[in-house]
Amino acid sequence: MKPPTKAQTLGLIAEKSDMKKADVVRVMDAMINVIKTSLNKYSEFNLHGLIKIRLVRKPATKARMGVPNPFKPGETMNIKAKDARNDVKVRALKGLKDLAAK
Repeated sequence: MKPPTKAQTLGLIAEKSDMKKADVVRVMDAMINVIKTSLNKYSEFNLHGLIKIRLVRKPATKARMGVPNPFKPGETMNIKAKDARNDVKVRALKGLKDLAAK
C-alpha cells in the first residue's frame, strides 16, 4: 500500500475539514512559510504534540588522510573535507508516538 500523494492528502484534508481544496492549499503554504520563518529565526519549530523540527548547524571539517577503515581492518582510507552546512532533524513527540502505537 502506497502513502497518499500530495493531491490526495490535500483532498482528504479538504473533505475532513469541510473546506475548499484551494483554501487547504493556502493553509498548507502558510504553514510552510511559518515553519521556514521559525527555523530561520529560532532554529526550531514545534507542531505541538506531533513533531519538533530543529535546524542543526554543522561546522566545516578538514580532509583527513590515512584514517583506519572500520569495515576493512588493516586498510586506510582518505576522508574528504566537508563545507559547513545546516541539517534538519525531525523528532516525533508523544502525540505522534501514541498514534503510531494504536
